Amino acid sequence: MSTVDTLQGLLRRFGPFAELSDDQLNRLAEQARPFSCATGQELLRGDRLPEQVYAIVEGRGRLLHSDPGIHRPVTLALSHPGDLVGW
Repeated sequence: MSTVDTLQGLLRRFGPFAELSDDQLNRLAEQARPFSCATGQELLRGDRLPEQVYAIVEGRGRLLHSDPGIHRPVTLALSHPGDLVGW
């Protein structure tokens, strides 16, 4: 099984991609790149438009807001496997 075939299978699990034709999904899978990040690594910023969408396959992420009143970040949302982040 090729990397593109594997990515097609993973992407098909995500709601917005499930309805794509095989050809459309193949083109998307050809552009997709596996990515992993370290705990605490920043992926998106509120002051910039995202350059890509992250499809969470395993692990989880947090959407944080910096609240100067309490001097620590506040969790606004959590992302889990099956979520798309950055769109």
